[in-house]
Amino acid sequence: MNNENNRLHGKTILDIGTDCAKPLYIALKFEPDKIIGIDENLPSIASDIILKSRLLTKTKIGFYNCSFFDEESLRKIREKEETESFDLILVSKTLHHLRTAKCVLKERGEEHDCLETEKCCIYGFEEQVIFEKLLKLGKRVIVYETFFPQEEDNDKVRGRGILHTERVGENTHICFRQIQG
Repeated sequence: MNNENNRLHGKTILDIGTDCAKPLYIALKFEPDKIIGIDENLPSIASDIILKSRLLTKTKIGFYNCSFFDEESLRKIREKEETESFDLILVSKTLHHLRTAKCVLKERGEEHDCLETEKCCIYGFEEQVIFEKLLKLGKRVIVYETFFPQEEDNDKVRGRGILHTERVGENTHICFRQIQG
């Protein structure tokens, strides 16, 4: 790929809720300097991808078992990786996991018994808190969430589209684009 047209070349990326395959694809196609993936439950293939990616790309790839909410572990990862701030943060099919643990139906005063399966619960989402935290870690955040009506929605994702945030000076710009399916 021509580096002049490649806006990710030489950049540092944080992949929150990594699936381990996406960072390898990005490394091969766009050649960023470094991709760090975090997830509370890394797939068993993570270490194999790290080792074998060295044969295919110059991009440094690292994966860590870490929660987005574990600030101390994130600090240690950034220190180990010698990365104070990321150029780009990817949140792909993960944003719904960043919701609060409180069922909104109970807060509304409705008669509601939360079941252990959570199938009847609606959880809150404090977008200001989440996006402030994301933008402290990096310059740009790209959120991609998808839901197809014909599929079962185990994680209660009710919408599809791309949300992009960017800090410009002291201002944060947020843009949502609906995807028709």
